[in-house]
Amino acid sequence: YLQKNWDVGVVYCNGYCINEKGKVLYKIFPENHVEQNNPERLLLDCYFNLPSNSLIRRNAIEKAGPFDEALRSAQDHDMAIRLAEVTRLAYIDEPLWYYRRHPSSQSGLHAKRRWQAGFTILEKACKRYPYPKKICRKRKSVLNFRMGQCFLEEKKNLNALIHFLKAGILDPIRSLKVISGKEKISSPHS
Repeated sequence: YLQKNWDVGVVYCNGYCINEKGKVLYKIFPENHVEQNNPERLLLDCYFNLPSNSLIRRNAIEKAGPFDEALRSAQDHDMAIRLAEVTRLAYIDEPLWYYRRHPSSQSGLHAKRRWQAGFTILEKACKRYPYPKKICRKRKSVLNFRMGQCFLEEKKNLNALIHFLKAGILDPIRSLKVISGKEKISSPHS
């Protein structure tokens, strides 16, 4: 694909989420998934798993810079955002990889650390790239909501409430959809 499309810096593909026993749980992307080449969309929702389901041109990495290893559990999201800011992305709707979910995975064990790193990623992204303030605010709302979920799991109810309130203030329309059940919420470990 990359040999035929020299303007593309990153190509990623569909795959299957499997459990610890290898049983297919679901397809990663729906049939109607289309890559929009919009860094804002990737900032709001890290929708592909870099580098496991993608191929990246060397010059794209050179433009974006190296992985920020200080971010620990979230360096892949940071890199995906930076790549989307400097190169064209493409999607192949063919399941070519498996994503294994299990309770002892990094995303399962370190969700709080990953969401905390999200604030650093967001701050750097909004300084580096001309994201609209509305997009930065919406991402900050998501991060606060996820932190609220993590604190709730830890039974730190006051901290959870503070983060849920911040999320509601930053994106009241989406918050009302969540409260009313019109928007499905997932685990912070997803």
